Amino acid sequence: MDDVELRTAAPADAGAIADVYLASFRTTYDVPIAHSDEQVRRWIADVVLPTQEVWVAVTTNGNVVAMLAMAPAMIDQLYVAPAWTGRGIGSRLVALAKARRPGGLDLYTFQVDRRARRFYARCGFTEVAHGDGSSNDEGQPDVRLAWRGPAAEPIDPVELVKWGGEVVLTTPRLLLRTFRLDDLPHYAALNADPEVVRYLGGMPLSREHSDDIAAWAQRHYAEDGLGLLAVERREDGAFLGMCGLHHQESYPDDVEIGWRLAREHWGHGYATEAATAWLAYAFDILDLSRVISITDLGNTRSLAVMHGLGMVFDHEAEVEDDGLTFQCVVYSLTAEQWRSRGSRR
Repeated sequence: MDDVELRTAAPADAGAIADVYLASFRTTYDVPIAHSDEQVRRWIADVVLPTQEVWVAVTTNGNVVAMLAMAPAMIDQLYVAPAWTGRGIGSRLVALAKARRPGGLDLYTFQVDRRARRFYARCGFTEVAHGDGSSNDEGQPDVRLAWRGPAAEPIDPVELVKWGGEVVLTTPRLLLRTFRLDDLPHYAALNADPEVVRYLGGMPLSREHSDDIAAWAQRHYAEDGLGLLAVERREDGAFLGMCGLHHQESYPDDVEIGWRLAREHWGHGYATEAATAWLAYAFDILDLSRVISITDLGNTRSLAVMHGLGMVFDHEAEVEDDGLTFQCVVYSLTAEQWRSRGSRR
């Protein structure tokens, strides 16, 4: 990991903090900042630094690459310079905030910022309220998230999600549905299998992290009809893994199709069967113009599924997922290509 130090901010850091804030905001959001650059710089120097607890992440060369500003029970600002995302700095700042505010923290982010919402969910925050934008200067619909420390009554994201196992799609052999609570141990087991998670990170997940991902998928489906949902075998009710649609962090304007099955269920065509149903949903129900899929170059199994679905090579790219950066290959399929294959499916 890069040698980055966290320290309290000094008045002399105001300019560098403003640079991080402005660059990160403009990279993250399509909406304009409500105030001029000069107004932002004055606000940080005259309001944020004197009245809030402010920390910065600083490189060995003395460059400020991230900032955290806290009110008594609130993360008011947390921004990482665009060139320094994906290196765990944001997670370190959140851990610091929790240590400084063990009774709990709230924060706000824009609803469109799915990357931030996923990040804070992984950090143990729970979405507790949604606003129409009237309370922020940009006028953007926002979401309030909360973390309750050991000194407060905890909020368990798993308990706030409906786990009804709602069937969304069916195929000859499979039920594609939302998760049930009894799926979670099986999902955690496959997410902890080093061979299953070999690509796109290669790090086995903890039970808590796996449960958080399932909870995020449930909320995602409830909000906009997308989600990496459960795959069940109709013959015996076995939980096979997940498949579905979502917005990948590096491609927020695209919809990606993804799948992850337990190793004992590989080689039976289940991924292709489930993904085919989700593509039909994407093009025929959601009326999407295209769908992408992303994997490592060496992931021959996933590449074979993509080819079987009719997806074609689009480009190679560096993508970010769960706070880590990878060199990947992106495949795509347009609605026109999908429908032209209809008679052959």
